[in-house]
Amino acid sequence: MGGNAGVIIEPDADIDRAVERCAMGGYVYAGQVCISVQRIYIQESIYDEFTARFVEKVKALKPETLSIQRLILDRLLVHRTLRACMSG
Repeated sequence: MGGNAGVIIEPDADIDRAVERCAMGGYVYAGQVCISVQRIYIQESIYDEFTARFVEKVKALKPETLSIQRLILDRLLVHRTLRACMSG
């Protein structure tokens, strides 16, 4: 199935954190996971700033960085899933 995984960036958002999360969320699984970032909605007043930083971040991504991030994400997801199963 898959989702449309939209992200909304509001003017009071921490732009650096939003850029980091959107870049990793869009590229860490190479778009092969239904929860990867697929659309980003940015409030007009911060559009240029966010877009410039996002493009810079994406250009700097390297396969080894994504592999490390994926490993960390996989471990976190497994841990959360196990914890949820054990408590429920």
